[in-house]
Amino acid sequence: MLILLGDSDFYRWPKSVLPKCNPSPINISQNGITLGELHQLFEKNVRNLPPPPNPSSQQRENFVSVFVCGGENDIAQGTPPDVIARNLASLLSSLASFLVPTFGPTKFFILGPKLEPWSDADAEEEAVARVNCTKLSKRFEAVVEDAANDIDVDVDVDVDAEFISCLHMFCREKEREERAEKIKLGGIFTGATDFDFVDGRFFADDGLHLSVAGYEIWKEIIERKVQKEEKEWSSGQKSGECNA
Repeated sequence: MLILLGDSDFYRWPKSVLPKCNPSPINISQNGITLGELHQLFEKNVRNLPPPPNPSSQQRENFVSVFVCGGENDIAQGTPPDVIARNLASLLSSLASFLVPTFGPTKFFILGPKLEPWSDADAEEEAVARVNCTKLSKRFEAVVEDAANDIDVDVDVDVDAEFISCLHMFCREKEREERAEKIKLGGIFTGATDFDFVDGRFFADDGLHLSVAGYEIWKEIIERKVQKEEKEWSSGQKSGECNA
């Protein structure tokens, strides 16, 4: 079972390029939602999940993959990265405490914040957004590492999680040096000199959401991650697709 839990980046995902799964991914998402609101959104949509395995039957447990995407709206609202990271830790604990006992083995994948075309300008607001995205990406990575080591995770089940950095996923690396030099010569200092120019091909006209080309990158990543986890979990049983 594959669950997509997130904000408008998941909500706007075209059906034509959704990850290929059998059955189709369960997309629990909402435009404009903050990471702190994702657990409430999940609870409202629990009824959309398939029934859990019957312990008295011969039905085997399903492997559950949950991809979480959020935090960028929180940044836009001025929420400090440390607060957003604590909300992520709380979300992982809450989801694990329900999904693992109910459905069995569950792996969480956290998609980190990404640099977007609108933040590529040299105005102060955009520079601050870039810095906060970078900070949040590092905080999310630390939260996932803590969860793997049972730190700050207040549940009786193991939280199996993996962080996927998206910060420069949609950028052109060949222009790093040019951007760094521009900052040194008088551009607004962002606290780092390795920001890439965002590649507009991967974004919609609004400069905020992904284009089909951008979603195809996420699709490939998700399919690869899910297939790998399914294969390892099933220990040689049927693999190569995310079966539920």
